[in-house]
Amino acid sequence: MVYGSFFGGIYLSKIDPTTGKLVEPDEGELIARRPHSVEAAVEGPYIVFHPELKKYYLFVSYDSLFRDYNIRVARADRIEGPYLDFNGNVMTNLENHPNESGIKVLGGYKFGQTEGWIGPGHNSVLKDGEQYFICHHARGERTEKHHALHIRKIVWTEDGWPLVSPERYAGEQERAIDQEAVAGKWEVILLDKHENNQVSSSSFELLANGKIANDEKGYWRHLNNNLYEFFISHYKLKRDVIILPAWDWSNWNPTLVFTGKDESGQVMIGKRIDK
Repeated sequence: MVYGSFFGGIYLSKIDPTTGKLVEPDEGELIARRPHSVEAAVEGPYIVFHPELKKYYLFVSYDSLFRDYNIRVARADRIEGPYLDFNGNVMTNLENHPNESGIKVLGGYKFGQTEGWIGPGHNSVLKDGEQYFICHHARGERTEKHHALHIRKIVWTEDGWPLVSPERYAGEQERAIDQEAVAGKWEVILLDKHENNQVSSSSFELLANGKIANDEKGYWRHLNNNLYEFFISHYKLKRDVIILPAWDWSNWNPTLVFTGKDESGQVMIGKRIDK
């Protein structure tokens, strides 16, 4: 059993299968904790094992569900941990900046002028056949006191990290995306792990020749299937991104989205906005 509250850290305890009680009458193994400077705010743990990657993935939520809730991920070779993020930060390390540990895979965001979302978090993970989905709540930008259930596709990077679609799932399947379909106007968001309030998007146009409009050094290119490499000068580092077909719930039409991380583990998401 993995459990923990907003204030006390995340623990793992063995359950006796015959009695349903704890094997040891103590708190169990500490696997994640944050400093008291942020009220030790970590909660909503969920662990999933990936049989092909042979890793345990710990999903947790940071901060306040009314304002800056965000979902972080770390992984371990054993269910007891230690759980490390992309940069090798241990999730129990209190010496780091409180937002340094854990890959931030989803936080509050807003694409263009459409209504965005605040405080996504407290997730579980659903495995349906070979597909993985993240189930979480989020608050509407105009109705912060009311939260809704979101189900989003999880995709896996080539180096074994889960990333989350920037749109809610509507039955789409991963497939090869050709370069012609990608060229167009996109709204792009960097999920900065140190900025956890709602983040607004920036607009970019991917040109058919592999360049980016008004970005002398920017480029994008197809690697394989639905994997692309992006370099946008504004964000400084190149990223391998996974492009997915998606339903644009704000504009009510099919579109493409992407999610990807750079060589420092920072995640970037995007949505194509022209039809």
